[in-house]
Amino acid sequence: ELFFRDTRAVGNDSAVVFLNLRKKSIRRRFVNKLAGVCPRLQVVSYTDGRWVAEVVDKWQRRQISNFEYLMRLNTLAGRTYNDLN
Repeated sequence: ELFFRDTRAVGNDSAVVFLNLRKKSIRRRFVNKLAGVCPRLQVVSYTDGRWVAEVVDKWQRRQISNFEYLMRLNTLAGRTYNDLN
């Protein structure tokens, strides 16, 4: 899933795009090409504990709502907005 945020927008407005790139080699090529045109690109992996720690910290400081906290944890766990189950 790709999340785009318009930094000119007020709040956390973002758009979500779901791409199903099944082959790891294709995913790597796509991310590398995207990084070439988006130098501020951040690739978030649910295996990277610092992202989880950051979300937990923001929630504990009441910077994000319970809903936003759960949505981010689900995203970091590999769940998608397109999951129907």
